[in-house]
Amino acid sequence: MAHTLIDETSGIVRSRWQENVWWVHNDSGDRPRLFAIDSTGAVHVAPWHAGDYAAGAEADSSANPPWPGVQLGAAAHIDYEDIAVEDSTLYLGDIGNNGNARRDLGIYVIREPFQYDRRTRPVKHLPIQYPDQETVPAREWDFDAESLFVDNGTLYVLTKHRKGQQINVSQPEPSCTGWTPSTRTG
Repeated sequence: MAHTLIDETSGIVRSRWQENVWWVHNDSGDRPRLFAIDSTGAVHVAPWHAGDYAAGAEADSSANPPWPGVQLGAAAHIDYEDIAVEDSTLYLGDIGNNGNARRDLGIYVIREPFQYDRRTRPVKHLPIQYPDQETVPAREWDFDAESLFVDNGTLYVLTKHRKGQQINVSQPEPSCTGWTPSTRTG
């Protein structure tokens, strides 16, 4: 993808009802937003905004601002790690926890927007916690996640373990925990 505002893609999922639409988001450090792209990685820009915004490689040198994507109102962006879809519902995981000290992990439930929308808002925020995490910050760094998926209404969060409380050293023993969207915490 060559779009200046998509600089650290962390999740991608294919739309279930829009032809050739894939939803992506950046990792930590960005605003709460999503981008609709096609299968080649080109950003979908609303035709009625084509003269107002730039997209792709030309966005860096254009006098027009880059297409900002779909802004998410009433949402925070601490460390988005992955996105999942079931039917026409997106699940956006703000589940990154590199230092194992976050108390605000959660998954945003979003009705999938139209590819040219400028903004939407989550219909729900599902706060999550690890059922076996006894302290914050954790003594053992086993409470960080990079991925999620949904199957038949149950959300699954895949975790990674850190060796000796070192952010850049993982252990090879991932685990998976499931939450149903009606469950408020683990």
